[in-house]
Amino acid sequence: MKNKANLVLITMTLFSALLAVCLVYIYVNTKISNAHQEIEQKYATLAGEHEFCDVVVCAADISAGTVIGKDDLMVLKINKQTICDANNISDPGQIINQKAQYKMYKGEWIVPERLYNVSTVSLVMGKDKRAFRLWLDQTSGLIGLIEPGSMVDVLAVLPGELRQQKVSKIVLQNIRVLGVANRLRQAPPTPENMPDDSRKQKEKQSKTPKATTVTLEVTPEQALDLVLVMETGKIHLALRDGTNQKIVESLPVLTLETLLQKAEEASIESSGTGNIAQEKTANMIHGESANNEVKNK
Repeated sequence: MKNKANLVLITMTLFSALLAVCLVYIYVNTKISNAHQEIEQKYATLAGEHEFCDVVVCAADISAGTVIGKDDLMVLKINKQTICDANNISDPGQIINQKAQYKMYKGEWIVPERLYNVSTVSLVMGKDKRAFRLWLDQTSGLIGLIEPGSMVDVLAVLPGELRQQKVSKIVLQNIRVLGVANRLRQAPPTPENMPDDSRKQKEKQSKTPKATTVTLEVTPEQALDLVLVMETGKIHLALRDGTNQKIVESLPVLTLETLLQKAEEASIESSGTGNIAQEKTANMIHGESANNEVKNK
């Protein structure tokens, strides 16, 4: 009888403990649910006052050269008033399977200039060629005029032989542009690679950035030339007519002294032409006066 009473007591104790756990669990869940509802209400109120948009950021540090996967990205809601760069990406699908050109850190906003779509570049790049990327601003790269597929000359300003002397020269001629920022030259159309709608492309290209990257198609030897120029001087791009394939040989190196000399010679020639014209005019006037005197006599 005593054992039976103890069994009943243990059963009641366990039941009471289980009931207490259930009540605590219900209480905690209710508090969490109320907190979520409060946060959603506050967010809805805030969203009604401000306009938000999606921005893709790094979910973790991404090393240069890493192929970006889904787990490397996350999407944040950002107030549009705080966004100063129109090139921010809102769709993670535009980034997945692309390669990071530079190291990116957790929480960093991802922009096209920091990505490098190697697989697409390989479709349009010639055999035994290399893709070489330059960082250019509006003063050196004709940003907004150069498009993927354009032909350019590479000009450089380099240190001269004398101290503080600068020289300019054409380093490379008739070089094909593979890509501007993250926009690449269209590859030959295939079932897997069909061209985008032209209107969408124009919308993407409508805003001209203050600085961007330009990817050139060069040989290994030309890539070495560009590396040396980038380390010692400044690079500029000159846009060519697509039908002009002429390579100019034996171009002189231009210095500030030769430039001033050319300007002085041009000024002298212009002044000489003016004097000759004045002499001709004076002679004509003198001849007309003499004729008039003869007629009067």
